[in-house]
Amino acid sequence: MPCSCICSNAKLKNGFYVQNVYDELDRVIETKYNGVTKFTYTYNGNGQLYSMTDAINSTTTCYEYDSIGRLIRAREMSGTTKKLGVQNLYDSLGRPSSSVYDIEGFTETYAINYKANSNLISSFTLNRDSVTTTKSYTYDKFDRLYQTTLDHGAARILLKGYSYLDGATSAKTTTLVNSEIFNDVSTVYSYEYDAVGNITNVKFNGVSKSSYEYDALNQLTRENNAYANQSCTYEYDDAGNILYKRTYAYTTGTLGLVQSTISYGYNNANWGDLLTSYAGSAITYDAIGNPTNWKNIAGLQWQGRNLTYASLDGLDYGISYTYNADGIRTRKYAWLPSGNTDFNYILDGSKILKETRTGAQNATLYYYYDDAGSITGFTYNNVDYYFGKNIQGDVKYIYDTTGAVVVEYAYDAWGNILSTTGSLASTIGVINPFRYRSYYYDSETGVYHS
Repeated sequence: MPCSCICSNAKLKNGFYVQNVYDELDRVIETKYNGVTKFTYTYNGNGQLYSMTDAINSTTTCYEYDSIGRLIRAREMSGTTKKLGVQNLYDSLGRPSSSVYDIEGFTETYAINYKANSNLISSFTLNRDSVTTTKSYTYDKFDRLYQTTLDHGAARILLKGYSYLDGATSAKTTTLVNSEIFNDVSTVYSYEYDAVGNITNVKFNGVSKSSYEYDALNQLTRENNAYANQSCTYEYDDAGNILYKRTYAYTTGTLGLVQSTISYGYNNANWGDLLTSYAGSAITYDAIGNPTNWKNIAGLQWQGRNLTYASLDGLDYGISYTYNADGIRTRKYAWLPSGNTDFNYILDGSKILKETRTGAQNATLYYYYDDAGSITGFTYNNVDYYFGKNIQGDVKYIYDTTGAVVVEYAYDAWGNILSTTGSLASTIGVINPFRYRSYYYDSETGVYHS
């Protein structure tokens, strides 16, 4: 019989509370939000999680393990409908060798190949609907990444080459990337660093595009961004809180007249780093520090730390959000002047495998990932697109299946999107949500969702 007491009861100052119910072996068997059961759990004879039922999203997920406790199968059901099936296989050395995903009937098979006598990966393949995508890796004598290739069937999509910064003496080297080449010598990004490894200059084909300065605490104090045609300075208080952002005409030399200033205020005596104003507009919070308004976003409502609703442009339009037991977003519903759209996500952990948009927007996207779990590209309307990312993980390019660049993005140091260009900028460039640092971009609010 389960323990009749609630052994965990976390009540937050904003009125939201979470209760966990435990069995006699001290395992969580039930989680309640404000007294209402949201998640239930069962376990197998080895004490491993066997099933999790999510009352919020109306799903039940079951898990199966091998004799040494590794997850080999998982199945997520919504009633009698299978939303997701996953099968994991391992090689004779215990390393992951393949994974098969059944995403509402769409099958993806990932396979990993390793270098001989090494745990370094030599290639990673994805098979789906008779199409094979292969990402291959070549390493230098120090086992640093030297080259990667990405192929769509027989077509070469992307070849990237890397060189590394020399060390303090001719006999030493580093792991800092000095340059990366996209496909050919006409697309070369090179990087310069300060003594502690902060990037100080990014050049495209030898021409500086972004340069940076830092203070003794490694806080960014100046950015010169050629894409934005602006230079910006940043001022901080002694606690590291940003106080001012000042914008100037672009230059890498002496700054001219200030064109604009954004101020940041911190006026809470009990919470020194709580941002209370931005550019003269007040920011308010609930009892646990969740903002209740931000710029043009008002009426922010929270369930613990999960944002559940935001109103835009007053109270006429808004967005609601739904999450799973891990706090990962499973649904977004947007009421906008252009119409209403329902966004639904099928997940593997925090990775989005499938996104379905219905309403004002109608789209089905399947996302795929590399061996490190980094987003690699997507399928939209049965057409595949691939990402070209820089060393910081920013999606800079989108390639079609011939290897042609169809979208290019430019960002500032904070991820603001400065431009979207290319032959498919107004379609694929907008539909794709993965941008700066490979974060998911919510276009409705202009905020990234990691």
